[in-house]
Amino acid sequence: MEDFYGSNWAKTSADKYLSPSDCTVEYANEKKLQQDHPCVIRLIREEYLRQPASKELPYQLDHPEKVDSSDGQAKDIRNILKNKTNGFFVESGGFDGEFLSNTLFMERYLDWSGLLIEADKKSFAKLFARNRKAFSLPNCISIKPYPIQVFFNGKDNAGGSILETVETINATRINIINNNQNTNASVYTVQCFPLYSILLAVGRTHVDYFGLDVEGAEYKILETIPWHKVNIKTMTVEWNHIPEGEPALTRLMESNNFRKSHMISLNYSLEVVYVHESLNNNVTIK
Repeated sequence: MEDFYGSNWAKTSADKYLSPSDCTVEYANEKKLQQDHPCVIRLIREEYLRQPASKELPYQLDHPEKVDSSDGQAKDIRNILKNKTNGFFVESGGFDGEFLSNTLFMERYLDWSGLLIEADKKSFAKLFARNRKAFSLPNCISIKPYPIQVFFNGKDNAGGSILETVETINATRINIINNNQNTNASVYTVQCFPLYSILLAVGRTHVDYFGLDVEGAEYKILETIPWHKVNIKTMTVEWNHIPEGEPALTRLMESNNFRKSHMISLNYSLEVVYVHESLNNNVTIK
């Protein structure tokens, strides 16, 4: 087994087997365990990951009559993938599982399976109640190549965002945030895991569509991915909140064998669509 940490693969294999009593999220954070460490995978699977709802259960949607709830992303991805059926998606920033969902159409009408990631507590509760036929995870994707805990700012009717990591702030700043937690229920701690760890936990490293909309941490998340270990075909990435800017984002993706297809600029979305170079596609997006 190979272990991924940062930009280099570890020279030695993962730490020796940890018993369930020793494999805790506190241990994983403190030791900065590798992305494919068995303990990290076990924690995600056993402590956080929710299984897809049975296909026999009806969806619980506010607007079941609406065919496509996305802001244009679903149509563009369907065009690029030629209405592919039985695909697999990852949507980070899944919100409530319906409003502006980029993946609900593929799940309902094209028999896709997938994974919905949403760190905001209120939004995840609504998402989980929708009976989506996909895995769901109430965590954030780590901005480091190892598990971390962060202070998270959840906002009503809007996407929440990472404030800062617990590991990098001093005692004075912790006291300020903790005091804020006491008076503002929208600020709380959330456990984050690297995307690669999450994919291993659900048993999928082939992803047909990855939607990343997390209000500013997109670039840092994409930096942590061991691209030679995953097979992601198409992506939409929100760019307008990242401090690095869209040109830097596109350079990062191009260095990992993606090409910029086009931009999405709509009511709720300022995103870039990326397509992996292995996907020979000449579709024109209108």
